[in-house]
Amino acid sequence: MKTFEDYRRLVAFIKGMVPAKAEHSGLLLMGHGTADSAFTAYACLDHMLMGTGNYVGAVESYPDIDFEIQRLTNDGIQHVVMQPLMMVAGNHAHHDMASDSPTSWSSQLQAHGITADAKFIGLGEYPEIQQMYIDHLKQVM
Repeated sequence: MKTFEDYRRLVAFIKGMVPAKAEHSGLLLMGHGTADSAFTAYACLDHMLMGTGNYVGAVESYPDIDFEIQRLTNDGIQHVVMQPLMMVAGNHAHHDMASDSPTSWSSQLQAHGITADAKFIGLGEYPEIQQMYIDHLKQVM
């Protein structure tokens, strides 16, 4: 994310990813995370999405799955659709998000009584996200 407007565009996009959520359902996006101070982008997005039924966690930084499980539980969410908040649905999506491993997000959610379905669609597949990249390229040209 480069500007506040980028965050606003991404938040609007995320809100439309699952336009009609069933009661007690949500969307849980999995970001990669980082040890760099850029990890704050995930927390910012998560905060900007509060109250919308959309949640953003990160595999390797904050907000982590334990934090998001607590939020989901507090919000009465019983089912989530999980999707990577990454350009491609690669290793983290297949292993850390949706595998049968006891440490996967899917397994941890189930252990807390939250059912989860995984969508393996990277952000790079969406025209809206592609357009954000094109807009930034136009700015630097």
